[in-house]
Amino acid sequence: MQHPGDDAKVPAAVTRHGMVAFTADRSAGSNGHGAPTAPGTSPAGTRPDPNVPTTALESTGTGPTDAASSGEPQATGGRSGGSAAAATGGRTTNIGALDVRDRLPGTNEVPAAVARWVQDADADVARGRYESAMDLTLLAESLSPKFLPLYVRHAELLVATGRPQDAVHLAAIIGRLAEVRDDASFAFDLLRILAHAEPSIPRTVDLAHGALATNQPATMIDRYVPNAVALLVDQGAYDAARDLAVEWQAATPTDPRAAFTRVRELLRGGQLDAAVQASSPTRDQPLTLVAALAAQAAAELPDRWNTCARLARLTRGNPSVLTDLRQHLDEIAQVTATLSLRVYGAVIALAAGDAVAVRDELLGFIPADSVTGYVAAVCAARAASILGDTTAAANALRQAHAYLQDLAVAEFATHANLFERPADLFAIGQELAAALLEADDAAGAAGVFQQLLEASPGNAGIARAYAEALGRSGARDEAIGRLSALLEQQEKAHQRTAALETLQTMVRIAPGNLGYRSRMVERYIQGGRVGDAVSELYILAQLLERQGRVTDAVTQLQRAAEIAVLTGEWSKVDRIYRYMVRLLPDDLSARHAAAATYLQHGQIEQALEHLREVARISLANEDPDEAIAALHQIIALAPDDPEPYHRLGEVLSSIGEYGQAERVYRRLSVLLPDDPAVKAKQTALAALAQGHS
Repeated sequence: MQHPGDDAKVPAAVTRHGMVAFTADRSAGSNGHGAPTAPGTSPAGTRPDPNVPTTALESTGTGPTDAASSGEPQATGGRSGGSAAAATGGRTTNIGALDVRDRLPGTNEVPAAVARWVQDADADVARGRYESAMDLTLLAESLSPKFLPLYVRHAELLVATGRPQDAVHLAAIIGRLAEVRDDASFAFDLLRILAHAEPSIPRTVDLAHGALATNQPATMIDRYVPNAVALLVDQGAYDAARDLAVEWQAATPTDPRAAFTRVRELLRGGQLDAAVQASSPTRDQPLTLVAALAAQAAAELPDRWNTCARLARLTRGNPSVLTDLRQHLDEIAQVTATLSLRVYGAVIALAAGDAVAVRDELLGFIPADSVTGYVAAVCAARAASILGDTTAAANALRQAHAYLQDLAVAEFATHANLFERPADLFAIGQELAAALLEADDAAGAAGVFQQLLEASPGNAGIARAYAEALGRSGARDEAIGRLSALLEQQEKAHQRTAALETLQTMVRIAPGNLGYRSRMVERYIQGGRVGDAVSELYILAQLLERQGRVTDAVTQLQRAAEIAVLTGEWSKVDRIYRYMVRLLPDDLSARHAAAATYLQHGQIEQALEHLREVARISLANEDPDEAIAALHQIIALAPDDPEPYHRLGEVLSSIGEYGQAERVYRRLSVLLPDDPAVKAKQTALAALAQGHS
């Protein structure tokens, strides 16, 4: 790459290897970094410029050089480490690779040629081409030896390319020069270089403090501060960790992670009041809500359940949030003995629909109070239900129901919004009764419903459920008696919907009772539920058939067919008529009704099927007039079918109507002109008709 000044003499500067001053004649074919000058002198033999970081400054044996050799360069603006260093014992740590800044500030202060080199170096840094960036930075230093940002980048590149000692040496020189210039703008950069070049816990902690003190961007704070807090905690320096967390939140008051870390460390130190004051979330942000929940739970404040409900609402329908929330709760659980955190975790997991996580949270959990026990039992019951474990669900519901006998718990359950579905006394009671019924414990379910009915005697839904459970437990007469009384009240009060629901319950208890079903049909029709009415009439017909009342069954089916025709439910119509003719296969009225219905609605083939049967039945009953009428209808509907002509001619001949029979065969001869039998029959009938005229 060609740069301005490539053919010029390069002034004294710092190399990227030996850290010695050099002059290089690039046109003379030097080694690319130049030949080192004599220590302590500049190329001109003069004293070095105190504003230029050359080896002359390093070789004096004082100032920055001594600091570098001691392993603690005096970068201005940094913190000494103090108690943090003592607490940690100066142990080293790995804070990861240094991210070299890919945009050097202040390039407007250098010549245009240098600015172009810097821009090219920026591009190389962005691509990770650190050696090329180093070469360009050295060239820029040679033309702008007083521009300290170049040397800061130089030091960063030394770290990035695996030369940490050279980076420490150069950082010491930069720090001394910045001190001479009374320039603290490089303080954080030097802290960062030193922390990455020679990692240690004190330097990592100093770097975190420096990031906060110099208002670094969020990316820098997030990179270094949480790591420093974790290192302090790992070393048992809890006070130092707490102080750093407090400083972090003060510097970034809107950062939820800072707030969470501060609350966690306050709780670790047992400072409950301070933790509560530090955790007052004004918006539904998961991390700050977890912090608030932990503080409120540790202090046993009532607001903890409201905070838990807010977290549950955030998680509901968004299960991806659950993993992070559980991780944060686990972090808090490590610093506090608040066992109820497991219950809050279960509520949140249930909201996310993760039944396995609920089960894991509550495994072996022993509640410390009735409210917590109730919440845990509801979570366990609903998770078990999701997992299909009906036994576990029933057991957990029994526990929840028992807790709800406590008035304080019942009051809490009424107002708490922890669960997507209600979980008060009535809701849990009904869930428990349903679980008992599923387990074939109808008597137990009846006992639960009885208790609920005593608490709310006017609740018709509970009254019906209680009666149904009684019926299933064997007390059928008592159940029907209760429902009959309830039905009478509802009908007097013109409560049609409620009355229908009561009738439906009565039918479930006594499914063979024709009276209840008949009344239900009328209720369905009155309520416009004609489809249900048709279905119920069909069931009535089946019951009547079983009792041997076939004619009554057909009557119900005829009514069902009429309704089904009006609503256009042809699949039901066909099914009903087939059932009718199966019950009374030789009943002409049923056949005529079916044929007429199908004809009215254009169902020709279905109508023909029944008319043919009418003709067959009539002939079997020796009723030629009925048969003749049916056959005429068939010929009108299917004029190209020769079979009804034959049958009609035969019937007419059998009753001596030879003239009419001859006319039928005459029409048939048109349909079958090449059939000699038809011609012969027509001729014979014509002769008979002539003989009887």
